[in-house]
Order: sequence, then C-alpha cells, then structure tokens
Amino acid sequence: MTPGDTLLYLPAEKIVIAGDLLINPITDALGCYPTEWLHTLERIDALDAVVIVPDHGEPMRDKTVLRTTIRILRELLSAGKTQGPAAWIPTRHGKRFCRVCTTSCSR
Repeated sequence: MTPGDTLLYLPAEKIVIAGDLLINPITDALGCYPTEWLHTLERIDALDAVVIVPDHGEPMRDKTVLRTTIRILRELLSAGKTQGPAAWIPTRHGKRFCRVCTTSCSR
C-alpha cells in the first residue's frame, strides 16, 4: 500500500478502478496511510462515476461503501488527534504505531 495509492478513472465510461483503496464490503484501510487515503477517497467521491471497481468484491453501482469508508477514516483520524501522544505505541524497532489505525501512519 502506498501513501495516496493509485486509481484509474475512465471518464467516458464513468468507471473508477479503485484497487486496494476500497474493498467491498469491508475496508482494508486500517493498514493504510489514513490521511492520504482519505484525500484520495474524497477525490473519488467528487467524480461522476457510476461504477466503482474495488480490489475485492463486486463492482459497486453507488457510493455507499465509498462514503462509509470515508466516514470511518474521518472518525479514526479525529480520535487519533484528540488522543494526541497517547495514540502512539512505541515499538522495539524505534518506529511509532498509531493506536487508532494500528499502523505506522503519517498523521
């Protein structure tokens, strides 16, 4: 997974190939870069796509899963910000992991 990840938009067909940004029905976003993924998912939401093809699961013909994933990431980021330093877990390798999204995120 990459910070903003990659998507393909076919404007004439109004299709978004979202890759691992979206999984239908359950997101894999807890192992992502939440701030960057949120921005990318918001960009997808702004497109006039009528079909969104996720990494796994059936193609979606509405934005329900997309908007639910956006809401989850917003809530996780908000919780992480209000917890401040308490949201971070030090590891034996010197990295810090976020208690909110359980990954080394870029918040």
